[in-house]
Amino acid sequence: MSEDATHFLRCSHLDRLSIFTALQTRLAVTFNERHLDPYLRRIVWLFLDQYLDNPILPNPNLPSRYLDLFHAQRLLGPDSIMFGFFHKDWVSIQDGYLKSRKLPCNKNQSVSVMKILASTIFGALHELWFLRNSHLHDADGTSLHSYRHSQLLHEIEALYDLAPSMLASDRAIFHYPLDKRRSQNTNQLRNFLSFARPVVKLSVQQAQDMGTNFKSIDEYFRPTIPQHVIDAILGNFSRDPSSEMVPD
Repeated sequence: MSEDATHFLRCSHLDRLSIFTALQTRLAVTFNERHLDPYLRRIVWLFLDQYLDNPILPNPNLPSRYLDLFHAQRLLGPDSIMFGFFHKDWVSIQDGYLKSRKLPCNKNQSVSVMKILASTIFGALHELWFLRNSHLHDADGTSLHSYRHSQLLHEIEALYDLAPSMLASDRAIFHYPLDKRRSQNTNQLRNFLSFARPVVKLSVQQAQDMGTNFKSIDEYFRPTIPQHVIDAILGNFSRDPSSEMVPD
């Protein structure tokens, strides 16, 4: 699974779900402390439900004005609230609610509560960011599908490719098939790599050094002797065959 915004917010890992569950609790406290409009609370829950494996209801059963806000917010994107994109009507609706309840609203309380909501959500996203980093880089070393696992496999594959350049006696470190290493966890791959990397480096260097000191194969054989030299040695000079004929 690639790490995009959708997966980041909806990863099925239990630790990710616990972050959103804790976020629900923190938001509920903020709603009560800041006197958030009950229907605005419902809209927040409708957007948050999708991250808890409960889809947003197609008909959220809201009064007309709130339903318009719900749809306007969805047009900003299904994850808009999580990234701090609140429609401007949130403030005006909250302000109207405070006035109707004769609650303080003369010091930008409605704007403040929206800022607090965004800050609370960003706090949860920050926790989630740390969690996803630990998953991607496999902090505990047990994953078979993390980014770190894939990176180590790539480095090990590159070592396997260097086997032909090593001394023949050292190639035994690659007797274990590369395909089977894919089922090893990150710690196992890391341990093998820490052992194999210096062996491969030294063996390749030794093979290169030995190669420069060897004679080429031609030097192990005498050069071809020219035919005229052979003839001179054997006394077979080129003569006119007619000159050797005995007269009658």
